[in-house]
Amino acid sequence: MYVVTFYSFKGGVGRSMSLVNVGIQLAQAGRRVLLVDFDLEAPGLPTFNLSKPEGDASGVVEYVTQYITTGESPDVAKYIYKSEQFERGGLWVMPAGLQNSTYSQRLNSIDWRKLYGEQSGYLFFEDLKVQWKNTLAPDYVLIDSRTGHSDVEGVCTRQLPDAVCLLFFPNEQNLQGLKRIVSNIRSYRIDSTTKPISLHFAVSNVPDLDDEDHILSSTLQRFSEELGYINLSSEIHHYNSLSLLTQEIFSLNRPNSRLTTEYRKLTTAIRSRNNEDRDAVLAFLKDAHRDISDTLNSIGPRELLKRINLIQDNFGQDGEVCYFLARLQEQIGSSKDALSLLSSEAVQNGYATGSMFAARAGINHKLGNIDDAIEDLRSMLDSTNIDLESFLETAPIIDQVAPDLYSSLPTSKAFLSLTAKDRLFFVTQSEGNKNQLRANAEILKHLRKYPEDAIDTESGVASDSYLAHELALASIGAGDFAAAADLLRSEGVPEETLAIADAFNLAMATWGMDRQPSIEHFKTVAQIEDREGTLSNDPSINYLQCMAIAYTILGNVEKAKSCILRARESMRRIPQRVFSAWSYSKVGPKEFFSHLDQIDAMLEGKNVVPVFMEVK
Repeated sequence: MYVVTFYSFKGGVGRSMSLVNVGIQLAQAGRRVLLVDFDLEAPGLPTFNLSKPEGDASGVVEYVTQYITTGESPDVAKYIYKSEQFERGGLWVMPAGLQNSTYSQRLNSIDWRKLYGEQSGYLFFEDLKVQWKNTLAPDYVLIDSRTGHSDVEGVCTRQLPDAVCLLFFPNEQNLQGLKRIVSNIRSYRIDSTTKPISLHFAVSNVPDLDDEDHILSSTLQRFSEELGYINLSSEIHHYNSLSLLTQEIFSLNRPNSRLTTEYRKLTTAIRSRNNEDRDAVLAFLKDAHRDISDTLNSIGPRELLKRINLIQDNFGQDGEVCYFLARLQEQIGSSKDALSLLSSEAVQNGYATGSMFAARAGINHKLGNIDDAIEDLRSMLDSTNIDLESFLETAPIIDQVAPDLYSSLPTSKAFLSLTAKDRLFFVTQSEGNKNQLRANAEILKHLRKYPEDAIDTESGVASDSYLAHELALASIGAGDFAAAADLLRSEGVPEETLAIADAFNLAMATWGMDRQPSIEHFKTVAQIEDREGTLSNDPSINYLQCMAIAYTILGNVEKAKSCILRARESMRRIPQRVFSAWSYSKVGPKEFFSHLDQIDAMLEGKNVVPVFMEVK
């Protein structure tokens, strides 16, 4: 049960409306939500078109009055009614009280100071929380807090809630009032075990106008500095709609409106701090794993570690949560803790996916548990439910500890469970050693056989010619030169009419087959370049390297050196991993410069064998 108080210092600024819309959104998401109307002087919940019992219902005032009269906490179920029902979630309401002619008299008869000072009021409200939990088992309790009454304010903003949502209009009066409230909440402690109350700041009724003079932005900056928050949980703008006069619930009736979207952001922010909300916990873990720097900047390392411990306490038997918790643990350097989580019974019985085995293989490899890493890699390939990221992360590990597994990768259960688009992307991102290139060739052969959904981002659908081109590159890199040459030759088509990339790759494949370069093939490449004139524009680094090789074979020293020099300058200007035609694999700057050095050495007459022709 997560208790959130909605509080505004002056004027309400849509407090009740925010609470109702957030409550509806939580219920729509499958949560059990209790709305408590503690704005006793001016109850807000009755003004909304929520389902309610016929006639007035007893609520907070009657509940407190009964306790004062009898000295015993009444059964809270008598003061709560069911309101809205959704497919999985639902909404319950504990109203302010019976809205009849004696309501004000009954409210004014409550001596809040005496209740706390002489009638064990603190324990009374602690019992109320216990009754909420035992009677209704709500996921969320949202309290519409009375504003301006210090005694009730303490109950709503300090004793009852896990979090307080402070809605404010950005003016001086609100700033000064909120500073006191925020200070009281942050300093609230009963004993050393009292957990701090989370604070959400939401600016409300913001004028929807241009801020060309930076009045709003500078004011909000001042609020941020003086109230001590980094980000607003939501900005709720002034909304011009006559429906607001009838208190329409936009989250129910206008789910695509801007106002609903702004309430949805507030709902998400509130859920994000709740370590008992499974969906929110998973979203937090995934976001933190995706951008750990942003998470640390937002909540700090101490709070992150605290949340990790709380999540593990709450969801230690949930395999999926433990998996993503382990990914985050690994990311922050707690490899042994991550391995322990991934090896737990919860994960093994509830989330033994390919991605889990991939993650555990990576950690075992990092910790030096090589046999365990190999076993995990085998289990990974025999599993389903794996993502592309996991394959990309484990490819270097397979190469290091079990290169023989590459032969079974293309037809493994795990790899075939990926979409054809992801399989094609894996090929294009491969580092390119011989084992991996052989695997890439098998993957591409399979995609050529079943190309229907292999997507190429440039053309929409990966055509057979595109797949054939990629297969030729992989075949050359893997040493299958004859297969590459067959792919690149088009029956009845003169070589001089080929695309220059195909003509160059055919020349390289022939070089590999014959163990010496063909002058005629490289002449064709040079003729196509003379005709197209790509070198006179702004060619890629790879193109410059390819032409450096061609001119070196042809003995054109001037052009070869010019291409080598330009390729070096381009790599120095923008260091990057590129496809190298000297190895037919992707390489980093250092290795690329080494390849240019070898081409330069060949140009000087030295006996140099290209990397792609080395036998491995």
